[in-house]
Amino acid sequence: MIKKNNGRTMTVDEIRGEIEALTTEADELLERNGDDDLDAADSERFQTITGRLRELKSEQRRIEDRAERIKTEFAGGTSTRFESGGTSGRREANESTFANSRATSGDHQRDAAMRQLDSQVRSELLPASGAETVERLMSTGTVSERSHTTRWSLAAGDPAYSRAFAKLLQNPERGHLLWSEDEHRAYRAAEEVRAAMNITTDSQGGHLVPQFLDPAIVLTSAGSNNSLRAVSRVVQTTSDHWSGITSAGATSEWLAEAQEAADGSPTIANPLVPVHKYTTLVPFSIELEQDGLGFLRELQQVMADSVLQLTNTAYTTGTGSGQPTGFITALAASSPTVIVAGGGTEALGNGDPFLLQNALGPRFQANATWQANLSTLNFFRQAETTNGALKYPGLHTNPPSLLGRPVYENSNMDGVVNAAATQSNYLLAYGDFSQFVIVDRIGSVLELVPHLVGANRRPTLQRGAILYGRTGSDVLVDNAFALLNVATTA
Repeated sequence: MIKKNNGRTMTVDEIRGEIEALTTEADELLERNGDDDLDAADSERFQTITGRLRELKSEQRRIEDRAERIKTEFAGGTSTRFESGGTSGRREANESTFANSRATSGDHQRDAAMRQLDSQVRSELLPASGAETVERLMSTGTVSERSHTTRWSLAAGDPAYSRAFAKLLQNPERGHLLWSEDEHRAYRAAEEVRAAMNITTDSQGGHLVPQFLDPAIVLTSAGSNNSLRAVSRVVQTTSDHWSGITSAGATSEWLAEAQEAADGSPTIANPLVPVHKYTTLVPFSIELEQDGLGFLRELQQVMADSVLQLTNTAYTTGTGSGQPTGFITALAASSPTVIVAGGGTEALGNGDPFLLQNALGPRFQANATWQANLSTLNFFRQAETTNGALKYPGLHTNPPSLLGRPVYENSNMDGVVNAAATQSNYLLAYGDFSQFVIVDRIGSVLELVPHLVGANRRPTLQRGAILYGRTGSDVLVDNAFALLNVATTA
């Protein structure tokens, strides 16, 4: 219960009045600063207002829910309004005022989050594409999902939280003693978000990762070396899975006059793509940690690269058991099969790209692209026609193309055919990769190991940063692809 200074519990009307007053004050703060960032004093006051509004709204919901239950009991299970003395009219007016103030507060939170994103992009902490990802998440999905994302962005993107996080890196055991009041507040807000979004770790002591460190945001950069992220459908989620809808499409037909239409209902599927946990351990010396915020920038690059290398493999050949399902794994198990046998004898054939392209249905041709190991691409770069001309001249251009479609290098695909072994060799993939989804769960967590020890169990004067994140992938529509298999028999 929220109480006034004299110890008396606040009424719901008093709570609403304070919400309205605080919302007005927040409006004035934003208007006074215009398009500029809030100065230190105004920023601190704005955060204080935001925290107080959360407390007030939580208490108001508790009071009103209790009142609603009581009314329902008195009405025999039917919710009614008390009509005495004009109370209904005042209540409706107050509820309307609160609804408006609540919507305005939500807009203010989103505006504040956007200001933080803009500041991180200007300071080169966050790539512009990462900021666009967060902005999209705050604008799409259910009301609950948008609210969660906005709260996460405000907390994880708060500069005060980054400073608090950096001090913990400098000294995991005593860093919190150096926090300012603003850093304490920012850390508490981040912990509330972590609890609300059910972002947990396997042990105690995990900390929500600052927004510019989260691989789910950083790896959205268009310049990523992961070619699959460049062409696939990349989505973010705040839950433990992503749910989509796929369909083979409805059936259209020509009808004569007065002829009964056929049933053209499409078959709807609801694929669920789970996210799986990955961990990244970064040892660092005590000397390196002295420059806290500078070290965070270095940590961002190291962790992002490490996660990228791990997920590159999983998105291609992951088993789907405890890790993402790779597109090769999904297509190899497809039914009906989308596998195309190579035209050579236990070796690549010069005409294999034609076989693969011809096998793909026309519906997916317009957006189709190629994926192959560099060794495979170089094989086709050397292919010649009977008169000595290049068979695939597009592979020599920059960017390369093959039979009029873009080509992307994927070093995790098979690149060598071993004729002495009995196995499948998936050397070339062609298809519409928007039907392959990569799911990133936002809200990664980092745990700190105060002291690492060597082989003899003595300290090495190093600390450890262990990042926990979750990601998943899977093919949504199998026949959007064709996969070349050069099978061999020992």
